[in-house]
Amino acid sequence: MEVTAASIVRVALPGPLRTLFDYRAQAPLLPGTRVQVEFGKRTLVGVVMDCVDESEHTGPLKGVLEVLDRAPVLAPPLLDLMRRVSEYYLHPLGDTVAHALPVLLRRGEPLRTAHQSTWQLSAHAPESPDDAPGTRQRQALHLLAEHPDGLTSTELAQSGISSATLRSLRSRDWIQATPRRRFEIQHTPTFTLTGEQNDAVQSILSDTASFRCHLLEGVTGSGKTEVYLQVIRNIVDAGRQVLVLIPEIGLTPQTLGRFRERFGDDVGVSHSGFTDLQRLSAWVACQRGERRILIGTRSAVFTPLPDLGLIVVDEEHDSSFKQEEGLRYCARDVAIMRAQAAGCPVILGSATPAFESLNNALRRRYRHHRMLHRATGSAAPTSRLLDIRGRHLDEGLSDELIRLIAQHLERGHQVLVFLNRRGFAPILMCHQCGWTASCARCDARFTLHREPPALICHHCDARRGIPSACPDCGGDELDALGLGTQRTEQTLSRLFPGYPVIRIDRDTMRSRKRFEHALAQVHSEAPMILLGTQMLAKGHHFPGVTLVAVVNVDAGLFSADFRGPEHMAQIVLQVAGRAGRASHPGEVVLQTHHPEHPTVAALATGDYHGFALRALEERRLARFPPHAHMAILRAEAQSLSRPMEFLNQLKQHLEPSPALEIMGPLPSPMQRKAGRHRCQLVLLSRSRPLLHQSLQRLLDAAQDHESRRQVHWSIDVDPLDTF
Repeated sequence: MEVTAASIVRVALPGPLRTLFDYRAQAPLLPGTRVQVEFGKRTLVGVVMDCVDESEHTGPLKGVLEVLDRAPVLAPPLLDLMRRVSEYYLHPLGDTVAHALPVLLRRGEPLRTAHQSTWQLSAHAPESPDDAPGTRQRQALHLLAEHPDGLTSTELAQSGISSATLRSLRSRDWIQATPRRRFEIQHTPTFTLTGEQNDAVQSILSDTASFRCHLLEGVTGSGKTEVYLQVIRNIVDAGRQVLVLIPEIGLTPQTLGRFRERFGDDVGVSHSGFTDLQRLSAWVACQRGERRILIGTRSAVFTPLPDLGLIVVDEEHDSSFKQEEGLRYCARDVAIMRAQAAGCPVILGSATPAFESLNNALRRRYRHHRMLHRATGSAAPTSRLLDIRGRHLDEGLSDELIRLIAQHLERGHQVLVFLNRRGFAPILMCHQCGWTASCARCDARFTLHREPPALICHHCDARRGIPSACPDCGGDELDALGLGTQRTEQTLSRLFPGYPVIRIDRDTMRSRKRFEHALAQVHSEAPMILLGTQMLAKGHHFPGVTLVAVVNVDAGLFSADFRGPEHMAQIVLQVAGRAGRASHPGEVVLQTHHPEHPTVAALATGDYHGFALRALEERRLARFPPHAHMAILRAEAQSLSRPMEFLNQLKQHLEPSPALEIMGPLPSPMQRKAGRHRCQLVLLSRSRPLLHQSLQRLLDAAQDHESRRQVHWSIDVDPLDTF
């Protein structure tokens, strides 16, 4: 057909290509509309970004195969955000836009929602749920027995109950569907805010008519969530929508519970634990304005919210907000971009703010609200160092720490033991020749696991059996060196046989259901020992915990990454904040071989703010972020020479400047990972425009490089680590 005016559409297609593609359309299409097009030998779903009168393509244009939407699924503000994200992170626009769509919409499925029935036990349900034939059926009946008002399909799915299980129970006439239950919307209860909370609420509310970034720095237990709730109430009452970002799925049940008590059915949820249809349903409900509040993890930052009036990023320092593959975005920073475009405030909340956020607050780019006291009036836990140099240790535990654990358990309290290393032991060594079990694909040792028995690489997940003898010398004396959570669990169970030891790490908590069950045990407040990794430092409320013991506080002191001390301080102080949150005073004990180290001394006082100020000055002198902007161009291949040559040739395209520091190319700190050799080129500059101009030159050169297909490369803007 003859191409008429404005019937050429420019389409963003998912994939690595950094351009838009022109197609003929029967009629002009609005930006944000999905279309199905032929691309090579494949049929792809893309998003229309623009309609133009003429194409820059000189040859004949293919036509759009199918228009999938009657109206755009992505509104102009969201399209503009995706363009900005694509430009900032130098990621292909088509692949960036795809991140704003639920999986089903990327596949070309129509807009639709999951049917949200409320399920209840019927009159024909067995007297005992244990009479059901399958584990999931018994679990479903137990849950419905505990909730006589019924649960929605989504709520049951959060506990691992599939639609197939519900169909099976319904076929037996054991459960019945009723019209969707509506949560009763509650009014804000009478709640006396502390002076610090009230000051923060009033200050934030004075800025709700325009963009402003607020850093809410409050010690653990200071009531940051109540500040969020009070501000959100005002935003929702004004008819606006609110986005609340949280770092982990594990925080969803407790966060959702508090929000639904206050806002009823106005609260939606989105995270990776949902089915594709459930995530689409939440997406559509927000797009249509049927949900005033959305609680979600990282990717929820791209959810359409046409009446957006506030964004809250809880635990804003958390590394989970940074995506490490593909589109390497930071959800916290994208949230700020989005709030700025929407002209609404954003609240960044944390007891241990990221140095970037704190630096912006100190430079008055953000409004800074500090809450230094716990909302309940309880005292902050007392902290002290245990110098274990030359001391007798029982599998890493000093005699004094063992005595303290016994005292708290005997008083009927709970103890949290923190060790950020899973497995049984980090090293398996031959006592006779010194051989160590090392991963053949990574520059790393295998970690010894006992449950189930295996040697596992925590970098590439390679696994092998535990040898019965040394493969080098044949010796049968293989020693497990170092501590992991499995080994410490055995030790604690031996030392305190009368008390349960609950281990929480990635090995034991592989499903959300198991994690929630473990948390339910802890919330019973019966005396027990809670042992785990950084999963325990994610904002959980453990009212029964009165002692927090950090077994090895030295672990992050000598990291090769310049952010190592910052991350270590955040984890340690976050987990320390779990102590003494209720009526009983809390105590924090840090075992160390380096009590004189300034970072360890700062952790003992719990003074994160003072530690951060000193560390920020060190970063300034070293010209590291946040006093400079950083990006890393990473390359990897089967051999070391190819990525080094690739980066060296790209480096020649950079224009020398005193305002641009270039480090490398050099092998990455972990040179070999998953069988591939890794190198990196690091760029630092105080000028963000200069940094991006330099990255664009590298990007252009990389796309034209003759060996680009033999080398896997990526650009990481504002990297979270240098590994």
